[in-house]
Amino acid sequence: MVGNDTPIRQDSEDGPEPLDESKVNSISAAEQSLQGGQPDMTSEAEWSEDVEEETKPTFLELFYDLVFVVVLHKIATGLEEEESITRDTVWAYCLRVFMAWWTWHMTATWTNLCSYLTTEYHVLHYVAILLQGFGMALMSSAGTEGDNDLFLGFYLGTRIVNLIAWVYLVNQLTASQKLPQEMIDVLDGLVKVTSVFLLVESAVYIPAAVLAHAGSSEKSLSLWLAGVLFTLSIRTIGGWNHDKKTEEVKKVAKFKLDHLEERYGLLVIILLGEIVASSAAVSSKDGFWVYFKVFSAVVTAFTGFLLYFEALPKGRWNAQRVSNLASMNWTHCHFCVACCLAALGSGFARLMEEGDHHDEAHASSILLLCISSGLFLMFSAAFVYFGRDVPPGSHLAPPRLNHGQRTSIRCFCGALILLWGTIQGYEPTKSTLSDWKIEATCAVIPSVMFCSFVAERWGAQRVEQETIAGALLAANAHA
Repeated sequence: MVGNDTPIRQDSEDGPEPLDESKVNSISAAEQSLQGGQPDMTSEAEWSEDVEEETKPTFLELFYDLVFVVVLHKIATGLEEEESITRDTVWAYCLRVFMAWWTWHMTATWTNLCSYLTTEYHVLHYVAILLQGFGMALMSSAGTEGDNDLFLGFYLGTRIVNLIAWVYLVNQLTASQKLPQEMIDVLDGLVKVTSVFLLVESAVYIPAAVLAHAGSSEKSLSLWLAGVLFTLSIRTIGGWNHDKKTEEVKKVAKFKLDHLEERYGLLVIILLGEIVASSAAVSSKDGFWVYFKVFSAVVTAFTGFLLYFEALPKGRWNAQRVSNLASMNWTHCHFCVACCLAALGSGFARLMEEGDHHDEAHASSILLLCISSGLFLMFSAAFVYFGRDVPPGSHLAPPRLNHGQRTSIRCFCGALILLWGTIQGYEPTKSTLSDWKIEATCAVIPSVMFCSFVAERWGAQRVEQETIAGALLAANAHA
């Protein structure tokens, strides 16, 4: 990998000219992302980019983000169609969401690197994105648990398209001799990392697909889970190893951390909107309390927005700015949050479709709502923990509660919702649920989430007094 501290130059007819180092750093950052490393960071003042050059990839990113959300919604509808949600159903849903997220992540890396390509290579870029979007659509078409073999097959096909595009790009750049050997070596390393991931995935997911086709659902899911854990562990170990070798975070242009945060923030907003949209199937003949369920869905989505965007202290560093390991955990927790929000929307949709008929399916819906909302609080607590309230070199006052205390508040509220769901959602027989259990659950979930936000927001307020360093700095400025 090319270091960021050594200027790279290439010879020309007029003598040595400086090479656009941002191109090298852009590829280097993407390679770190695949291996588990954190893309390097820089201040806004040091970013110098051609806006016109970035326009097309940016709009393409937004388009592909929407494709990912649509696929995720399609996967989540499988939870709505099941009358009784079993353990295998939940595992299959989570694994499918991971596959969609991992495909989106790999394509996002590809899109980021294509920002520096010349016009003739953008055609290949668009074709690759189109084929991968088509592959994700095929993945979502295998919507039932019995179609796991088709889902895995479509996933591997989509990943192969991604690798072929990479290999073709590297070969074309090597033959054109437009780039120095250092950049070609970095691209070769990125292709090798992608190839290793694909080989391991093929060795695991092809047998899993065969077992699923043969009807061995439990063995297939176990093998599938092993492949997912391998991917997560390799990325986590890679982030830890990168932190061990790198004492300080280097600077890079092009790969903006703010841009990465915006993309994940957009995904969260759309998924929260899906929760509100799940309450659209309302009929007036279902009675007054159905509108209370609609209100519960809207407030839950709004509170989720507050917890994600407004509960943190101003001026803090998010996880991806702290360390590579924290960045990997931040990314992985977004997969978990997406999984929970999509399931939460499916839970509200089930309640709307079931109306006032309180049966075993309704009990499963209550359990799904409580588990998804409780786990959302717990996984999103990682965004609070893996951060830094007072960045190095800043003169910000510390908040009333440190990040560990605020994390504990959110996890405690999540545990309360899980406990409520375990008690209220479980029915030893198929006897009907009483009305108060359903309406109470719709009240408890947004109420506990809002209490968590209020407590965290109060704790995130910075102490009014200035730090000694800040006071001295202000005094010197006045002098």
